[in-house]
This record gives sequence, structure tokens and C-alpha cells, in this order.
Amino acid sequence: MLEGGGDEDQAIAGLLHDAAEDQGGQPTLDEIRRRFGDRVTRIVRGCTDSLGDAQQRKPMWRPRKQAHLRELEGADADLRLVYSADKIHNIRDTLTGLHRDLAHGGDGSKVWGLFGKPVEDTLWYYRTVTEVFRRAGGSPLQDELERQLAALHVAAGVQPA
Repeated sequence: MLEGGGDEDQAIAGLLHDAAEDQGGQPTLDEIRRRFGDRVTRIVRGCTDSLGDAQQRKPMWRPRKQAHLRELEGADADLRLVYSADKIHNIRDTLTGLHRDLAHGGDGSKVWGLFGKPVEDTLWYYRTVTEVFRRAGGSPLQDELERQLAALHVAAGVQPA
């Protein structure tokens, strides 16, 4: 994040990007606002695809991601930077896991199994985020996001669409 030109608020939002989605929904978002202010809260909320309901249940994965992608169409530079950094991190973690699994005689299915959905769905989401951000003007991390996505396609043995 910081190496992509981010500032303190963006770094804080990067650290908290999943907090509301994974740890308490709106009350967590309210606490972030109280502690870190409106800008950090706006970025964290933008990274959040669902605050869940009172029982912390989320809508089904594909419709939730499609709705979030529509929201990301209007993402400002702050959100594009933080979200790009998160996706780069996620892709790098996946690549590391795949390389480790393959080095130990695996076929990668153990790593892909962690996602709970087909490889193609994961690639679709990362690819679509990348395209949405490119159309919106990119981020300082756009080139790196695209490089990592290309490497993930290679590792998955799937041609980019």
C-alpha cells in the first residue's frame, strides 16, 4: 500500500479492509468511524461486499460479488489503491500456496479448494476487478495487479479471457 504511494489513512484502511465484512458488520464500521474518521470508514466500506444480516449471514457468493463490482465501478482513487493492494496480496498468497503445493507433489487442488468455488470463478472475479479499475483510471498498483493476475492464470493453467 505505502509502496504504491498510499498515505496513513489508506494504510489504516488497508489493515481494516475486511473488519466490517468479517467481524461485526455495521457496528464495526461505526467503531472504525469513531476511531479513524470518515475517510478511513469510506474506504473500508468500499472494500466491503456485504455487512451481512443480524446473524452475520451474507448473500450467495456470485450475486454478492456482482453487486460489489457494480459498486466498484464508481470507486475513487483511495478505494482503487486499497482494494488493488488487497487483491495483489491475495493473488500472491494464492501463488505462493500453489507453488508450495506443487513443490510437494500436489496438483494445486488443495489450494484452490480453500476458495470453496471453481478456479474459474476466482479468476473471473480478479479479472473483472482489474478491468473495472482500468476503466476507472487504474491505481498506482494497476500494472502490478495485472502482472499478478497474469501469473495466476498461468499457475492455474487457464488462458485469460
